[in-house]
Amino acid sequence: MTHETQATIGEWSIATFGPCDPSSPALARRVLEEVLELCFAVGVSYWSVQDTIRGTYGNNLLAAGPTKSVTDDMADVFVTLAGMAHRRGVDLQVAVDEKMRINRHERKWVAHGDGTGVHRERIDVEDAH
Repeated sequence: MTHETQATIGEWSIATFGPCDPSSPALARRVLEEVLELCFAVGVSYWSVQDTIRGTYGNNLLAAGPTKSVTDDMADVFVTLAGMAHRRGVDLQVAVDEKMRINRHERKWVAHGDGTGVHRERIDVEDAH
């Protein structure tokens, strides 16, 4: 099995969804969509998500603005995810390798034109050969 890396996933992403401005908010919005899916999968309620946003930014989300270090915030996301995976007994390397195998070979992708996209359906086994 191929061991995926940040570089292999990044190159797949560019090849699949096209180039984009790396500072585009669209990329962070896609991360947020996946984080929300994770939250809902483990039982976090919609209302709890709203409470977290309000608790972090108060009632004025527009005043939040960009943080001082996007790199630090990306590291925070990764560190928090790695800690959660460890506590749940999930080997992220194995999980990512399997997800990318599916992404590369079993899904059809639609690019949004902003460096992001979505999968529409799985490829039939006969279509994959």
